[in-house]
Amino acid sequence: MKKRGNHKIKVCYLIGSLKIGGAQRHLVKLLNALDRSRVEPVLVLFKEEGDLISEIRRLQIPIYELSINKLYGLHSISCLYKFVKYLREQDIDVLHTFIWQANFFGAVAGIIARKKVVISKRSTNDWMTAPYLMISRLTNMLADKVSVVSEDVAKTVRERERASEAKLFVVPNGVDLPGKIDVEKKEALQKELVISDRAIKVGVIASLVPVKGHIYFIDAIRKVVNEYPEIQVLLVGDGILRSELEARVHQLGIDDNVQFLGYRNDVEGILGLLDIFVLPSLEEGMSNAVLEAMAHGLPIIVTDAAGSFEIVENGKSGIIVQKGNSEPLAKALLNIIRDKAYRLSLGMEARKRVEREYSMSQVVSRNLQVYEELLAERY
Repeated sequence: MKKRGNHKIKVCYLIGSLKIGGAQRHLVKLLNALDRSRVEPVLVLFKEEGDLISEIRRLQIPIYELSINKLYGLHSISCLYKFVKYLREQDIDVLHTFIWQANFFGAVAGIIARKKVVISKRSTNDWMTAPYLMISRLTNMLADKVSVVSEDVAKTVRERERASEAKLFVVPNGVDLPGKIDVEKKEALQKELVISDRAIKVGVIASLVPVKGHIYFIDAIRKVVNEYPEIQVLLVGDGILRSELEARVHQLGIDDNVQFLGYRNDVEGILGLLDIFVLPSLEEGMSNAVLEAMAHGLPIIVTDAAGSFEIVENGKSGIIVQKGNSEPLAKALLNIIRDKAYRLSLGMEARKRVEREYSMSQVVSRNLQVYEELLAERY
């Protein structure tokens, strides 16, 4: 690059907050894996809040808060110009944004500040009504590049959100393979959660919101309990459906089998306890949790929701079932609980697939390539 020569590319990452979620966890992993000899990252948040803030501080990445509560009104306009000033003063090369609010805000700021902008799309966003769709289309038009996590999301963004084909690029989520399990920590966690060694342990890691399909999973577990009464289910995550899902568990009489753990900072430890991982989503871009579970060598059951079926090879590295239906989910669970050899085979193939196709080094390399291409256009 003519302007910077051999200097680092200065990238500003923008997101609403670092409350635990898929996009937030992906961003933290990306920042952790960046080659700091080539990229100088800074992080800007609408609000400096969330359990993942400590991870950014550990990485010694500068954090700047905009103090935005909503995207409309005089205060948000004031914050927009405050951010434009920041981008100019910090001599930012590329602005990379995550989640639709930050995508829109960042795309507008980038145009004013005359900075290259990469926005990220992590799901098909079937929920979008006409006003949100209009905002998304405008955002796509203003951005220089649109990063998507899967081919299915790319198709939606291209056809429904009318993004230019030339702007789209696919960067799947990535994970690092876990190291050796700390036996003492595993035993302590198992004791904390009061889980028997003999029990089959099944987990879901996802926000407790309608689109994640927990209700179908819980109904499936009721069917499984009839044959395996000692099964233990760990639900990691929180959200608006928690009370409703807890009531459903109680109604079905499976309180002793299901634990609601809320948000956890020890997801790696939880995965180390499990025998089977399930993601019953009705809509999905590309789940970090599924990739992390595969990296741990767990057999995976996912639905045919967009994104999930791109990760899992049905019958080889996992099982794909119909979304929004507890019957095939229960059947798949029973099949792999009954057949330990098949269960272990699925887990081994899952780990191999992640190692081969979904490493964080590949994610970093692809993003860096795009940053360099954008700067080559600029200078």
